Amino acid sequence: MTKISVELNDAETAALAQMTKRMIIEWVRNFAASEEEAQEMWSALCAVRRSLARTGWAPR
Repeated sequence: MTKISVELNDAETAALAQMTKRMIIEWVRNFAASEEEAQEMWSALCAVRRSLARTGWAPR
């Protein structure tokens, strides 16, 4: 498992939280070389969304 850390200002954090909320797997598939890679990308995106929510950045 890899742990990453990033410093963002509030506007960037809010924008990232909105993006992770609005993203759908069909869009992710457009950037993936295979369905397996799309699923890995989606899993990582969901992990970022959960991490943002745990720190209070969960847009409605």
